[in-house]
Amino acid sequence: MKVYDFFQDDECFYIVSEYCNGGELFDKISNMTHFSEKFAAETMKQIFSAISYCHHHNIVHRDLKPENILYDSKHSGASLKVADFGTSTLFSSEAFLQERTGTIYYIAPEVLKKNYNEKCDLWSCGVILYILLSGQSPFDDDDDHILFSRILNAKYDFNGSEWKSISPEAKRLVKKLLQPDISKRYNALQALNDPWFKLVLGEPTLDEPLAISTLNNLKKFRANTKLQHAIWMFLVSYFVTSEEKKHLLKSFKSLDIFGDGQISKKELIKWCQLMKSSDPENEAENILKNVDNNKSGSINYTEFLIATIDRENLLKRDRLKSTFQLLDKNGDGFLTADKLEEMFNPGKQRDIDSEFWNEIIREFDQSGDGMLSFHEFKDMMDKII
Repeated sequence: MKVYDFFQDDECFYIVSEYCNGGELFDKISNMTHFSEKFAAETMKQIFSAISYCHHHNIVHRDLKPENILYDSKHSGASLKVADFGTSTLFSSEAFLQERTGTIYYIAPEVLKKNYNEKCDLWSCGVILYILLSGQSPFDDDDDHILFSRILNAKYDFNGSEWKSISPEAKRLVKKLLQPDISKRYNALQALNDPWFKLVLGEPTLDEPLAISTLNNLKKFRANTKLQHAIWMFLVSYFVTSEEKKHLLKSFKSLDIFGDGQISKKELIKWCQLMKSSDPENEAENILKNVDNNKSGSINYTEFLIATIDRENLLKRDRLKSTFQLLDKNGDGFLTADKLEEMFNPGKQRDIDSEFWNEIIREFDQSGDGMLSFHEFKDMMDKII
């Protein structure tokens, strides 16, 4: 779930997030009278995709549960969003985590032992999958000592009548997730590619026309300066509508063959081959060079949005006016070098010298007062984008 902004006063932080009005997965489960493998597979596919993306970027959630998974709308086919990263942290392959945190019914045994890694999220996913298949929790007892013992010893079963109609493949995936030995437990990418998904959901259908059209848009993208990229990221973060994002998400998924929330070089090569490119590998490298701003080796969703958004629509006067007002934090009607740097390069995340912003002001400051009015700002945007 996307965070747009945050504010602070003497007592509180205020987090402005994406609005997901479809409710919690927990509520959906609570209201269900029939549990199906198809619904479980559709749900878990999205959760594994999100967790695979997080783990790829060395982020472990540590409190996955149906209450922290939201539907982005009330419509049929609404997307799931993982929320509540309050207990999440960065992890390293070189050191285990030791803080005991999470919700007891979903907590992994190694977390109770205070010696764990990112695979604790996969245990939590196993608990969620068990619930989605049966409507029951694998670990449940009013006595915390007994509950802890059952978790530590992975004491669960498939004995209830509700399990009689569940496929062996689904049970196998549960076992791969609720595996107390973390060296044998699935990682997120393995879970995402488990054969059970193909058995239940069938082979994913590739929208080749959409994918090819999207790939052509990626090929055209150029952000020649770090300022251009910073501005596009700002505009995309604040002003792309939910309808625009819905269309672009469909385009993103058309290229994301593996469903892990990012477009890899391997996927780009595959699509370039389908387009009969004379040099698919070189073409994929060129796309990554222009679009992969953080140099991770793949294209994430934000980078994809920046590269494929309709620029002419995004630069309409009303959106630029709103952008200007956001940049003009004290509301005096002018932008200074400090205001530009604060918004387009917060925390000096990009390698842009502070003098650069003064040069931008000087270049587009037609009145010579050391500041940019809205008209001067609009002229700047028209020229550098």
